[in-house]
Amino acid sequence: MRKFNLQRILIFSAGWILLAFLFSGLSYFSNAQGARPRPFEWKNAFLSQAIIYSWAILSPLIVFFAKRFRFEQRNWWRLLPAHLVAAVVFLLLHTAIHVIFVKIVDPPLVTESGGFLAFTLRITIGRWALDLPMYCFLLSSIYVVDFYRRFQAEQLKSSELKAALATSQLNALKMQIHPHFLFNTLNSISALMHKDVKAADKMVARLGDFLRMTLESSGDREVSLKQEMDFVGHYLEIESVRFQDRLVVKMNIDPETLAARVPNLILQPIVENAIKHGISQQESVESLIISSKRHGDRLQIRIEDSGPGLQPSNENGKGSRNVGIGLANTRARLAHLYAENYRFEIKNAVPHGLIVTLEIPFETIKGLQMETDQIEIK
Repeated sequence: MRKFNLQRILIFSAGWILLAFLFSGLSYFSNAQGARPRPFEWKNAFLSQAIIYSWAILSPLIVFFAKRFRFEQRNWWRLLPAHLVAAVVFLLLHTAIHVIFVKIVDPPLVTESGGFLAFTLRITIGRWALDLPMYCFLLSSIYVVDFYRRFQAEQLKSSELKAALATSQLNALKMQIHPHFLFNTLNSISALMHKDVKAADKMVARLGDFLRMTLESSGDREVSLKQEMDFVGHYLEIESVRFQDRLVVKMNIDPETLAARVPNLILQPIVENAIKHGISQQESVESLIISSKRHGDRLQIRIEDSGPGLQPSNENGKGSRNVGIGLANTRARLAHLYAENYRFEIKNAVPHGLIVTLEIPFETIKGLQMETDQIEIK
């Protein structure tokens, strides 16, 4: 990336020089072939555009300074003195480079003006009103280009997040319509048809609702915790029929957190992992507890199962035991959405079981009214 940036800076400077050569050539030929040709040497053509050459040389330094001391909304007042000092320094450097050009190309002109220092002072006083706006224009152009690049990067990140969401939805759908899942669900419905028609009818309705919610998901990057829990609730209702009395689900959802923003389809892979790799491996009655709390400006969601848990070397999802690809994808999504402003912890419960803790910034969806009733699995 550094080589690429250096290459672009050199191309930028070369563009300045090429532009100066172009104007120098136009000045020379316009004087030589005009209606009244006048003596006009190449050195005069060069010096007429020496200002442009000076800015071409200084451009890499200005770009470096602008990147190093980037103006931001939160820190502009702290960087303002540094930029004022830099403006003076760059204007003096620009004048010095211009005078050096004149000294090399046309030494008599410097001598006739009273010497190097006198000529430098005259150029500084005579051109500051033009050089200062030029410097401000260059600095502003650098920031405009930088802002546009950062805007493009944010747009690309947003597109990647949408693609990741679409992939997550597709994976969730593929997981739920997996033949094994459908076989177990339909087998449970078939068994209930001979014992409890009402329960079987409820199972069919819940399965239809679950598949419809998966297919008709709006594709929003974030939803309310209430919406996310509704989706998880449909999934758990189906699983509760499969496991019958072996699965006990408890939800301790703080009503204050129901309107909180959460990534769409972020909890279902965690719950599915708890059932597939924890509860389904046991023959006894097992429990699944989902809770949410607000801690200041943070939202904490905790999912605990009473399954076998991980081996000591496998905590945080590392080790030989397979805890499901869903947890790895969940961690990747959180990192993509919140950078480092999140916590995703996997650890063993006491005396057994697994606890997955998810912590993200607490933000609510404006205008969304939530009931204070606890969510229940019926």
